[in-house]
Amino acid sequence: MRNIFILITLLCVTIAGCANITQPSPAPEVTQVEPELTIPTGYTTYTSEAQLFSISYPSDWETALSLIPDLEKDTKSFINNYDAGIPLNKYTLIFLAGRRTPGGFSPNVNIGVEPIPYGTKTYEQVAEAEEILVAKAIPGYRVFSRMETTVDGRKVRIDDAEGALEEQGEKSRILMMMMLVDKTVWQVTCGSTHEEFAKMGKGMLSVVRSLRVKR
Repeated sequence: MRNIFILITLLCVTIAGCANITQPSPAPEVTQVEPELTIPTGYTTYTSEAQLFSISYPSDWETALSLIPDLEKDTKSFINNYDAGIPLNKYTLIFLAGRRTPGGFSPNVNIGVEPIPYGTKTYEQVAEAEEILVAKAIPGYRVFSRMETTVDGRKVRIDDAEGALEEQGEKSRILMMMMLVDKTVWQVTCGSTHEEFAKMGKGMLSVVRSLRVKR
């Protein structure tokens, strides 16, 4: 499942350098959902060593922070080969976790942060730019639904989508949440197979919405 990690990391990095693109693809209808979601009983909560953020996930998942350097290297290699024109110099992957399987980790979650893109000022501008670049970078990327709500008292957008690393590759199910904290973009992305997604029900949504950024 290493390719799923690369895929959801790639989804995160596509915000960077997007201010010069002005032709968004048709957007799905946006639904408003309940403003806060209770973290399910029995979930494990991870808090960063610097006390910067916390996130919760099922108790049978485990952190995979040691994979971050290699994952960033693989993602950069993929982007260079694909020639998507997506810069990575400002993006930082800060968290990985998932359910360990013989092939890797699936389902899984990551968190990435980067400065607000040049030329954007509002949450809406950043969200629109991110949508354009994701569609450009991921073959077969398709959004099933889009939600707007609040997490940790901040406005967020959550896409329920699928995508693959190759045109004919197996597609992964993805939940991606974007949040602005001051001038920093935070993205939480969960990835899994379609079968795993169906088994988890609202579990993946609970994971992405459990992010708490310390003030």
